[in-house]
Amino acid sequence: MELTTCPNCYYSINGNFCGSCGQQTLHRYDPGLHDVIHDAVHEFFHVDGKIFSTLKAMLFKPGLLTLSFFSGRRARYVNPLRLYLTMSLLYFLLSAVTHPPKLNIIIEGGTGAKIDKGLTEKTDNPEQDWLLAKFNSLPGFKNLGTRIEKHPDEFVHLFRKGFPKAVFILVPIFALLLQASYGFRRKYPQYLYFSLHYYSAFFGMLILSLLLDPWIDSNALVLIWAAVYLGTATKRVWGGSTRAAVIRTAGVSIAYGVFFVIALLLVMSYAAYNLSPA
Repeated sequence: MELTTCPNCYYSINGNFCGSCGQQTLHRYDPGLHDVIHDAVHEFFHVDGKIFSTLKAMLFKPGLLTLSFFSGRRARYVNPLRLYLTMSLLYFLLSAVTHPPKLNIIIEGGTGAKIDKGLTEKTDNPEQDWLLAKFNSLPGFKNLGTRIEKHPDEFVHLFRKGFPKAVFILVPIFALLLQASYGFRRKYPQYLYFSLHYYSAFFGMLILSLLLDPWIDSNALVLIWAAVYLGTATKRVWGGSTRAAVIRTAGVSIAYGVFFVIALLLVMSYAAYNLSPA
């Protein structure tokens, strides 16, 4: 039976695809085994090929995804926002599985609690973490140590629930810092798309780091890679000298570090204040 109207949007059909919604024209409503195999093969190679080419460009060709996006070559790669959401989701899920939370709490004179770095790795000297020391000295946390000691799993759950949201909010802040480093010469959306690609690549490296964690401690390598990647990517997308890229990378990284610390403290404060009563 030849279709003349799209069953999805009721637009007149002229060809193998609907000119309005893009749905493929099916000449029968009862697909056979051949149709199932054809659709499976087509979707697998089409989607996976797109994913593989995106991951390859994302990890090994800094700035190429953004440059291609600005040049109008968008169909060959995964959408920037979808790529970010996918990579961040994979990282946080993998992190929860491979690094179950462990808390090492020390009550010091009723002034609060010391929590091990990152809430994932136990340390013998957690008091040396200056960030957490700052957290303990915040007003309103006098009896917090007792509450965290009684509800450590709840604290970690609330922290892990809030942290991905904080990271997502940091993306436009990173884009704004990057725009400021260029003197606000270009429109903000350019830097936002770049930031989505950069964060996606960073999550990709974190995922590789988690997978390699049983054999090698790659945290330092990831940070070095992130700095080199940022400088290389900005130079590819917007040009400029290597010296300018290095200075820009250092400035943006330092400024972003301040916002990251603030966001981390806010998430920890959110988790602490929403604990069940001691």
